[in-house]
Amino acid sequence: MKSRPILSFVALWLSVSVGQSRINESREKCIERYGEPLAEIAPSLKASDPTVDVFKRSGLLVVVEFREGKAWLITYAGREVSRNIESILARNAEDGGWKKQMFLNSQHWISKKAGLHGVFFRTPGSRLMLMTNESVIAERNPRQSPVPEEEPEPEGGEKTEPDSGTPKKPAKADPLDGL
Repeated sequence: MKSRPILSFVALWLSVSVGQSRINESREKCIERYGEPLAEIAPSLKASDPTVDVFKRSGLLVVVEFREGKAWLITYAGREVSRNIESILARNAEDGGWKKQMFLNSQHWISKKAGLHGVFFRTPGSRLMLMTNESVIAERNPRQSPVPEEEPEPEGGEKTEPDSGTPKKPAKADPLDGL
């Protein structure tokens, strides 16, 4: 039975080694936890602050959207997400109260007491999104690519489809691609 203390140590090490930003933390606290952001991208929510930070820690990409300087939407992406869901949830709602349910083939957790929602997606790639009640109901703004488009816009504004004169809709880029 000597393996039991070793397994306990490994489980504890794994839960501690995957650092997590927490909902309602300041940008300064996130930088203290992770170091300087790898990238800054456009927000997915119109009500968010203008810059979203992308961090990397212990094999996870952590994308943090802020509102008035406080984290209100956090996306964890990477292979380790599925192994650390319970730990991430526990650290974000320390008094627990998470209720799990399935919704549209995704796992969904709600902590009414903490006012938080968590949604786990398996595709594209493993991702866990944590949101405050306020960020869940905020007006959505499609994510924009952090990389500028290759072809310049024609004079006069909108791009058009070749030979059609119809305005071209910008492609939705995944801000986690290439990071």
